[in-house]
Amino acid sequence: MNPRPIIGVTGSHTGGLAAWWSCRLAIGFCGGRARRITVSSPADIQSIDGLIIGGGADVSPSLYTDEPDENEAVWREFRWKNLVSAIVFAPFFLVLRLLLSTKNPRTIDQMRDTLEKELIQQALARDIPLLGICRGAQLLNVVCGGTLLRDISSMYEEVPRLRTILPRKQVQLAGGSKLAACTGTNVLLVNALHDQAIDHAGEEILVCAREESGIVQAIEHSKKTFTIGVQWHPEYLVYRRDQRALFCALVDATRKTIKEKTCKTG
Repeated sequence: MNPRPIIGVTGSHTGGLAAWWSCRLAIGFCGGRARRITVSSPADIQSIDGLIIGGGADVSPSLYTDEPDENEAVWREFRWKNLVSAIVFAPFFLVLRLLLSTKNPRTIDQMRDTLEKELIQQALARDIPLLGICRGAQLLNVVCGGTLLRDISSMYEEVPRLRTILPRKQVQLAGGSKLAACTGTNVLLVNALHDQAIDHAGEEILVCAREESGIVQAIEHSKKTFTIGVQWHPEYLVYRRDQRALFCALVDATRKTIKEKTCKTG
């Protein structure tokens, strides 16, 4: 029998329940077990087989720039083939997020930054499969020495900016990328809930997806087995096969890692 890998899912200790339950559903569907990790409920990297760094608060600019942030003190806390599934499931995730999400999305949580930064460093050192979602992708890039755009509003002067939980934004995936391989496509429809984005890629970080405006939508580590960061929220799109595939690829990668470790120790 295939093992059920334990996937740690990070999030805010003061909210983020919609993302947590959505990730838990996606991981369970793909054969894994989700474990919630927060500042108030941390976990040792050795107690999990895979890791999801979830979305939420903005990454603190202090992690990737020496410039002062005047706002930091204030920032406290459809494709037709999928039409039927979208009609059935999309309203569920929309209502779930409305009911469980906090009202202050643009926050800075330095304690969470510290926790997740350490987890990312440990996961990279051990080559533990990792998926970064929205802020998780941004923090992954920062940990690897990259930088972020602190406000993407100016990037949409000529291209209308979408902000939606529904899959209405088209992104182009790089051919031959791990992301394209696990989703089975070079074009994805995704949602958009972010205010920051990746600017300069970190060391050994490859940009593997962009949107029409040129904003980076996904990255992956060139030297690791499975380390991918996506700017959108696939946990709210698990009714789409190409988005579920991302979670299933993560779970499959953890199974492979467990098997390899067992062979080495056995």
